[in-house]
Amino acid sequence: KGIYFRQASTTSTAEGPANGAILVGRHPLATGYLGTAQRLPVSLKGAGARPQLQTLGDVLSREGFETAAFVSSAALAGEASGLSRGFKGFDDDVSAGTRGASQLGIMQLASWLRFWARGTADLADVLRPSVDTIEHFEKWLSYHYRENIFVWLQLSDPSNPTLQPKVEDSDLDNAISGAAGRSNGARVMALVEHLVVLKMRLDSRGLMNRTVVAIAG
Repeated sequence: KGIYFRQASTTSTAEGPANGAILVGRHPLATGYLGTAQRLPVSLKGAGARPQLQTLGDVLSREGFETAAFVSSAALAGEASGLSRGFKGFDDDVSAGTRGASQLGIMQLASWLRFWARGTADLADVLRPSVDTIEHFEKWLSYHYRENIFVWLQLSDPSNPTLQPKVEDSDLDNAISGAAGRSNGARVMALVEHLVVLKMRLDSRGLMNRTVVAIAG
């Protein structure tokens, strides 16, 4: 029913370029989108005519799909990152009141809030819990589940240290040693539980039989 890759690598440790590579099918070195503070280019560099850099949203929108994205990190705000291109709906309402948040990746955001924005901002202002992002998606889905849809759902719980879900140590699979490693493992397990519930809800609408679900992370 599916394929599980035991060995996988990312094109970039920066979340913007890594997600951009998935959406356009090209390596960050090819697009020039190398840092989260940058913007996904609209065309490729090169001599002569500059071919347009199309996203999956662009292509599938033209094919008649309803396209939408729901992101949990302010670093992936659609207007600032250019990642909203091709999506008819882009839910990035995470950091409206936190100036400059879209210019930093998750780990930089955490460090910035801890050391520089102490008392003026909170990590909750730049990272939305997955349960809230999924809720926004499900509201959208209730109007579009009968159509052909393409959805990008970006969830940041494993990188959000403010979340401390309760998980039994025996349930952690190959957790990194130490308290921080167990905490990260617990957040991953909690996210898996959210995804299981989401799958059940997609199943209840008869979507799993006609939907390809790709999980990268």
